[in-house]
Amino acid sequence: MVRLGMLNTNNWAPLLRYLRRLGEPTGEGERDRLVEPPSSPGSSEADASISSSRTVRRVTHAKHRPVSAQTRDAIFQQAGSGLSAPEVARRYGVHEGTVRAIWRKPNKRERTRGLHRFTEEDRQRALELRAEGKTFIEIGLELGFERSTVRKHLAEK
Repeated sequence: MVRLGMLNTNNWAPLLRYLRRLGEPTGEGERDRLVEPPSSPGSSEADASISSSRTVRRVTHAKHRPVSAQTRDAIFQQAGSGLSAPEVARRYGVHEGTVRAIWRKPNKRERTRGLHRFTEEDRQRALELRAEGKTFIEIGLELGFERSTVRKHLAEK
């Protein structure tokens, strides 16, 4: 048994010996994940033969490849069509999260947070109420905002 804490990661020879003891990978997908370590000046010929048999290859499975620019554009154009993200994902053969990420791009649209924003009209009304002697809490209750929001916007200008 080899303790992983005992292995020196600066020296690839023990790691390669440990990998050889584990045996060859069974599936093609496992072999794709193995990376060839950099050669070190103190490595032996046996270790060099092990490292030369494992090479880095490109992603061969189409499912894991990046989405092409044409597919991205087509997915982006589907944003306002009324189709849901899962439907678009099935149509183009991508993950639902990928569709949502493409739709979230900053050039798509401005996202507004909350139910409504504190507008200039709200500010003018808050100033009038403040002049009448009302507190920030009372102003917030009347306008539908938190006390801290009213205070922040009245202190801005």
